[in-house]
Formats: sequence, structure tokens, C-alpha cells
Amino acid sequence: MALIFFHLFLRTRQHLVELAPKSVFIPRGYTLEELSEYDGVKKPLAFVSVRGVIYSCSMEMYGVNAPYNAFAGRDSSRHLGKVKVGREESNADWTTLSDAHLAALKDWDELLRSKYVAVGWIIPSKDFIKRAEAFEP
Repeated sequence: MALIFFHLFLRTRQHLVELAPKSVFIPRGYTLEELSEYDGVKKPLAFVSVRGVIYSCSMEMYGVNAPYNAFAGRDSSRHLGKVKVGREESNADWTTLSDAHLAALKDWDELLRSKYVAVGWIIPSKDFIKRAEAFEP
């Protein structure tokens, strides 16, 4: 009986050794320029910023040729709030969105928060707020 437990112990221990360690990100601030590196092309990671929080998202959904790649490597709050695919309103202040768009954005934020790890936050550029003035709320 002791031999069986010892054998199971060794198999479990061997299995633990075979597991690759996960990359750990210490959360930090990212400029919009730094964030743009994480679009799944320049670096093999897809970061998406929603309401100023940056999430490390799956390459299957946000990487190259993936359905949500348009949102990777940028603050996509305005697009997600408006349920609109594109890049023209990315990296712009989202707080000026209409109440309906803010509610949709909150839903996206909750979804990403439940599925992915937050790796940082946005350090807005000087024109982050000014850019939003050009768009409909």
C-alpha cells in the first residue's frame, strides 16, 4: 500500500515539474505608445484597454486575424461602448460617452474583468481628452 502511495506521489511531483511556469505581469502604467506594441503582431500578446484598465486577452480572440483584433493594442473603450468595430475613436477619453454607451461599456468591462488578468492601466497622452471632443457621445 505504501508503495502505491509513493508511486502516486512521484507521478504527481513529476507532473508538476512538467508544467510550464506562467508569465507574470506586475501591473504598471502603460503609455498609449507602449500599449500599441501589444496588438498580437509586434509582440505575441494582445492587450486591450477598457475604461483605463489594460487586460491581457487571449490571442485566439484578440490576436492576428482573430475576431476582436481591432481592439487589441489600444484603449478601445469608445468602440466597445458604441458596439462599433474600428480604430478611429480609439485612444480617446471615454467618459464623454452617452449613458447608453457607458452602460454597454460597463458590460464589456465586467466581461473582460471576469475572463482576463488586468496587467496595468493607461497613462493618457496630452490629447487623450481633446481627441474625444471630435466624436459623438
